[in-house]
Amino acid sequence: MALRLSIENTAVGVAFSAAYARVEGIDIHYTSSEDLESHTLVLAAYVLVSFYATEEARFNNAQPVHRQSFRMSVPSGDLMPGVYNQLKTLPEFAEAEDC
Repeated sequence: MALRLSIENTAVGVAFSAAYARVEGIDIHYTSSEDLESHTLVLAAYVLVSFYATEEARFNNAQPVHRQSFRMSVPSGDLMPGVYNQLKTLPEFAEAEDC
């Protein structure tokens, strides 16, 4: 499971038109809700995504060209498909395609 997308800003300073984005880790923690007045705790997922120049680069064990973390609600149902579906709702993944 992964996403293909174009990325402009990378850790290596080069854009990639067919980058391969793969979830590398998910940490689930209780955290304060967005409404700080309520003092409630909610479950949040912290998702680490690694971006590779291409799908081929990933399968040839190349190093990621970029890594980025995202905070989201914990999806209901199957975790991984839910995480990828939530990523596709973010502006960074607006043009992403499943691959």
